[in-house]
Amino acid sequence: MNIIGIGQVSSRGRGVESFKDALEEGAVAPSLEKFSKFSEKSIPVYSIDDTLLKDKHVLSKARRADRFSKIATLAAWDAVHDGGSLESIKDESLGIIVATAFGPHKATFNFLDNILDYGESGVSPTIFSHSVHNAAASYIAAALDKKGPILTITDFCFSFHQALILADSWLDQGRCKNVLVGTVDELSSAMKYICTRKLNMDDSQTVLGEGSVFFLLTKDDSKKRYCEINQVDVSEKNIVESTPDFYIFENDGMINNQTAYKSFDIGRAFVFNCVPIVGGLMTASSFHCMAGAIMLKNQKNYSHPVNPINIEKIQCVKFGCKLEKAIINLIK
Repeated sequence: MNIIGIGQVSSRGRGVESFKDALEEGAVAPSLEKFSKFSEKSIPVYSIDDTLLKDKHVLSKARRADRFSKIATLAAWDAVHDGGSLESIKDESLGIIVATAFGPHKATFNFLDNILDYGESGVSPTIFSHSVHNAAASYIAAALDKKGPILTITDFCFSFHQALILADSWLDQGRCKNVLVGTVDELSSAMKYICTRKLNMDDSQTVLGEGSVFFLLTKDDSKKRYCEINQVDVSEKNIVESTPDFYIFENDGMINNQTAYKSFDIGRAFVFNCVPIVGGLMTASSFHCMAGAIMLKNQKNYSHPVNPINIEKIQCVKFGCKLEKAIINLIK
């Protein structure tokens, strides 16, 4: 699959150029936010500036959308336009796959709170509609005015990998000429509370993050091509080991056991990590994939900018809760 368009929304801004600038700049100090309105305790986070979510043109059909859906819609819109003209993509030729670890959990908890406060008959139907996992995908399709197949995948560790595997299948079957694949997850009071209880945040120096990344994928050749995704696997049995020029590790502290990264044999390859840029989130694989695509297209070594090399292959590596290994191979 060829990546021909990328869009992103994160704490470092909106769009590919903003993320390129973040790769150049490196880590910045996180902000401190209270994890609950009932507590004075604050934790470090990389959160999205809400002023980024006020694009009236893109969000004209999503004025009542929740924050989760707005973040995803903006990233998806930018990915399509980064890949070329929206009008050049026929309605039925664009598939949309949204991957998420937790879905619109903030809207879900809001809906449950309203049931407790007002009873079943007093709950807002709008809040309920936003708690449905496919709501963000529907808003994306409405914003782009496309009518191809749409699906949301929810998986705790490997939702992005599963989405890429499905996209490859759709393209091979001819169901779509292009597939818009991306991830989205947001911070909430519930997320901050749970992470402070379940993760060793002080020991691992984990900084929670949020954001969305979308990729416009096709099997066709394109002058705007970033790189090719030539293997995605979540089963170690099918992984063909070959040392790339770069490994991108997702050791962001979101899973307590990080030992697999420490014992990983990198050979003579460079190692890169986006965690200091976007923070820890379960769908950070998409941010690492974006970083790899930018590095391949620009032929730039952001971990050692003064040491130019010919970058041909990058492997994004993630270990799950049971230390199962998943990879995404990117080639020039």
